[in-house]
Amino acid sequence: MAQSLDNRINAALRSAARLKDVEAVIGAVETEIADTTVKMDAETARSIDPALTTPQAREARNNAADLEHDIRRLNASLGMLVEKRDKIIADNAEEQRRKRFDAAKAERDSLAQHIRTRYPEIAMEMLALVRRIEASNAACEAVNRETPWKGEKLVHAENLARDCGHYWEMNRGGGPVTFISNIRLPLISREGSYLPIQHREVSSMSAMWEHGVAADQEFAKQPIPGIEPLPAADAEPAMADA
Repeated sequence: MAQSLDNRINAALRSAARLKDVEAVIGAVETEIADTTVKMDAETARSIDPALTTPQAREARNNAADLEHDIRRLNASLGMLVEKRDKIIADNAEEQRRKRFDAAKAERDSLAQHIRTRYPEIAMEMLALVRRIEASNAACEAVNRETPWKGEKLVHAENLARDCGHYWEMNRGGGPVTFISNIRLPLISREGSYLPIQHREVSSMSAMWEHGVAADQEFAKQPIPGIEPLPAADAEPAMADA
């Protein structure tokens, strides 16, 4: 058995009502208002029809008054239903916004932890690679100086790996080659960088650089304020994937 419109309105105004149910009742109320208005107009016209007897005209007038009262009640219900619909929409939007906020914050916190812990490790791996490159370059240069003029010369490992000289060929972009030892990898905790390596033996620059690198490694071990440190089991896959 279908519910009466009054029961449907009462159900739609409850806190647990769903948006689609509220919207369905709004449509039903709007239809009822239109239908009742037609009836009211007809009864109003009858109430002043001279062909009717006075009792009949008064009955029509009373009917029109009752229908007008019904319309006022329906309009009041419609206003409450629209407010309910708007609140559900606003609450749903806020819930989705909160979910997006929480997801973005969770990813940000996870990434911040990953950067704090993993980037210094990557930087040290790159630093070790550059030191190996520099040592290999020096060894190649040394043996090349000992090689007869027409003998085989050793090309540096990075040039060999990247199939390049000091300049790119035009079909590969042209311009000077940026060697790995010349890239800049900044420290995360202070001014300075892991790369390029500071080699100024005549000043305190090399010592300051070494100190900055060591301090950055210690900084990476500190937790980020407001973010729980990642469990060791969770941190390992991230390090392995990087």
